Amino acid sequence: MRGTFCFLIMLAGLPAVKAQIWCPPGAEWIMKPDFNLPMSGNSRVYYAGDTVLGGIPGQRLGAETFFVNWGDTVIQNSEVATGMVTSSTADVVSVWSIDSLTWDTLFWFSALPGDRWQAPHLHIVPGNPTEWIEVQDTATVVIDGMPLRQLNVVQVCEGTGRPIGEVDHRTTRLLDTLQLPIVVRNSIRILGTRVLQR
Repeated sequence: MRGTFCFLIMLAGLPAVKAQIWCPPGAEWIMKPDFNLPMSGNSRVYYAGDTVLGGIPGQRLGAETFFVNWGDTVIQNSEVATGMVTSSTADVVSVWSIDSLTWDTLFWFSALPGDRWQAPHLHIVPGNPTEWIEVQDTATVVIDGMPLRQLNVVQVCEGTGRPIGEVDHRTTRLLDTLQLPIVVRNSIRILGTRVLQR
């Protein structure tokens, strides 16, 4: 009893821990993607509302891209009202797969070096080798006075052990920065090597 009481006193003396809310209303990612076409512009992924899929509450994310073709001055706009649906529990963010009607791991914020998770949706494409998101290193960085957990990750193709599609980008601002998520077949793919979370 005395040990339990001492533990509770020590626990009460700890600083308050603020939990990261994955996708509150108003959240958005603003990024400058590398277009492989002769154009330039910006993309935005944003909170579009709540939903329930497979009995689990989730957040609908919309996506839009504004771009200008090189040599032109007309701004083009492309928008998808519900580009993807995500859900979060503790330190894992999942994305809904419309192909398999299940949740896939999108981000695993408490992962340690060597930990990995299957890249969302890629395992269901026939003939496509299994790809993994693998943590290479972790750190804490401070942005605007706020300590953020940083994961340095690569995509690895099973069987080769080699990183694939590794593209280094600066982090963008959204929900205390996540590394360049983009819309690919109703999912978010990690194209960069840094993922940050408070």
